Amino acid sequence: MNKALFSDESRRFAGATIYIILAPDNRYKFDTGKSVPLTVCVTHQRLRRYFPTGAKVSSMKEYEALFSKSNAAIETRKELRKVFDQICAKTDELILLNRFSVADLKSHVEKSEGKVTEKTMRADDTFSSHRKKR
Repeated sequence: MNKALFSDESRRFAGATIYIILAPDNRYKFDTGKSVPLTVCVTHQRLRRYFPTGAKVSSMKEYEALFSKSNAAIETRKELRKVFDQICAKTDELILLNRFSVADLKSHVEKSEGKVTEKTMRADDTFSSHRKKR
């Protein structure tokens, strides 16, 4: 799972680097039969935090399909990009305030964004969305 759907440029400040990517959560494996959540992963000073997007894929084939040029894939990427951009914007804001840490980012994202709407993807119906209120 080395391939990231979105990968922003790293941010450097005070001798530290932050990496932000959108990819399957590497804490989960596809071979367990369960869906793997797509997350925005922020890494800073060996600390890693996963921010849920609400989207899940049940196989590597479904994940690879997100890179296709189909209309469904493009629409799904647009929705995922919104979450990704929110995390990047909040990261930049905290860096400018000189208050960045992975824990601060987590608390600010939870306060400002609320909970993400859940979207699931099934193997037999790739890219279909089912909205649930959490």
